[in-house]
Amino acid sequence: MAKKPAPIPHTQPRKPGPIGRDTQANNDKFLKDVFAATNKFRAMHGCPALKINEGLNKYAQEWANNLRDRNAMEHRPNPKYGENIFLSGGMDVTGDLPVEMWYREIHSYNFEKGEFSPTSGHFTQLIWKSCKEMGSGVARKDDRTWVVCNYDPPGNVVGLFKQNVPKKLK
Repeated sequence: MAKKPAPIPHTQPRKPGPIGRDTQANNDKFLKDVFAATNKFRAMHGCPALKINEGLNKYAQEWANNLRDRNAMEHRPNPKYGENIFLSGGMDVTGDLPVEMWYREIHSYNFEKGEFSPTSGHFTQLIWKSCKEMGSGVARKDDRTWVVCNYDPPGNVVGLFKQNVPKKLK
């Protein structure tokens, strides 16, 4: 008979720090930092900078709010656009953190094979070369922060990885 795993210990509830408060000024700065970090990492691979699309911002914000309201972490079903999602709890989150976490998946991507991998899908979407526009949304509740970024045209298209996921420039 399998032994039941020990329960996860409870931690003390935490309040968000000053940058994690759900204010318009904090959220505007946060989304500007997401955008800047995205284009910084894309430039490291010779990929063109993305432009902000207000319609995609609304689309991403809607999904971020939905995730917050349901306290869930899942991709939008049948998305029209490429999508990266992020959730953090118990700490202040700056806009560059989710983008950096997605970029770290570079270590799981095989540039020689040039194909989709579930462990590097956020990275490949982030730097997908033929992508032109992005939109972002952030939603917060208590000490949790949800981030959604949508990309147009979407990345991670089977058969197009080699031309859209270039190696880092030297």
